[in-house]
Amino acid sequence: MIADPARRVAADARRRVLSVVGFAVGGLGFTLAYHQLGVGVPCPMLALTGWWCPFCGATRMASAVLDGDLAGAFHWNPAVFITLLMLGGVTIAWIVEWVTGRTPPWRAAVRRRSFGTWFTLAVVVTLGWMLARNVARILAG
Repeated sequence: MIADPARRVAADARRRVLSVVGFAVGGLGFTLAYHQLGVGVPCPMLALTGWWCPFCGATRMASAVLDGDLAGAFHWNPAVFITLLMLGGVTIAWIVEWVTGRTPPWRAAVRRRSFGTWFTLAVVVTLGWMLARNVARILAG
């Protein structure tokens, strides 16, 4: 256990940044396989129900980013695109915490919310996105 608060903040931030790096490396691997070989990960929800899951299009979105086509990336899955931009911003804040050992004031305000609050918000937004994109597709015919 780390006693010094600044070292604890830096250690926590380092762990978070390395987690994001691991996520990014895995995502890049899947994206490169699709981008170079045309091999993607099939969606079980789409195969079973015909409905797009909240993440359908994310591989094509990332492939469009590799091509520099940000508008195309947004087209494939706007929710994941925006979420990844937000994750990038939070990762920058974590890097600042890692380097300085201090938590920015806005991050302290975000931390006051419980994990359950953020998790519930994420589930509601994800389910809402899934319903909205599928209902719009059905209505469009």
